[in-house]
Amino acid sequence: MKTNIIFCICLVFFSLTTTAQFETRIIQEEINAIWNENNSDRITKLNELLKNAPSKLDGIDTAESDYWIAYLHYKTGISYLSDDKEKTKEHFTKGINILEKIEKPNTETLSLEGTLNSTMISIQSDKAWALSQKAGELFEKAIKLSEKNPRAYLGLGKSDFYKPAQYGGGKKVEAYLKKAISYYEEQEKSEKKGPSWGKDEAFYFLSAFYSKNNRDRDAKFYNSLGLKEFPKNMVLLAQKEKLN
Repeated sequence: MKTNIIFCICLVFFSLTTTAQFETRIIQEEINAIWNENNSDRITKLNELLKNAPSKLDGIDTAESDYWIAYLHYKTGISYLSDDKEKTKEHFTKGINILEKIEKPNTETLSLEGTLNSTMISIQSDKAWALSQKAGELFEKAIKLSEKNPRAYLGLGKSDFYKPAQYGGGKKVEAYLKKAISYYEEQEKSEKKGPSWGKDEAFYFLSAFYSKNNRDRDAKFYNSLGLKEFPKNMVLLAQKEKLN
């Protein structure tokens, strides 16, 4: 009897875990599919997904659900960036507020919070120093919790890419982004399920860094690697045109 009870408990736990992984995978896939659409359709569909996300994620761990809702705010905010900076600020702020309320942040929530803070600089340049410092601290905390988190290294690489040269920017971009790509590839071979976003950005920013430093062969090489994995990615396609 005792053995049967333990078996039933394990079965229920496995079922709940599998369901949670399935739901988060579906959310990622939906966001990825939407991201390759034109901007107006993308904004409409992301807002619709944001509205339905709580019910889609019902039944999984609250912190994980909050993570994906914050990530949706991040992607929606980016979509508004070129036309409505107030909307961008609104979504970034909502994402940050959600993540700050998580009592026990993990490496992924810290990386996303760092990403939101660093991207906020694009609309709040007067707070660039404070936002950059906070983002850097969050990425470092994320790495302390998981030294192979590719999104933390992506965040550090992007931050260094945008940091002005007079303040020491650009010196670590290559190392950070190559490390990020390496850890993305390790993650893909692992059976561990979780966030997988950002690899396309790592390829783009590494290519853009090489292009900015007149290393055209390297720029084309990493952009082509990115397009092999993300053939519909608009940023990588635009970079290809720029490099030709």
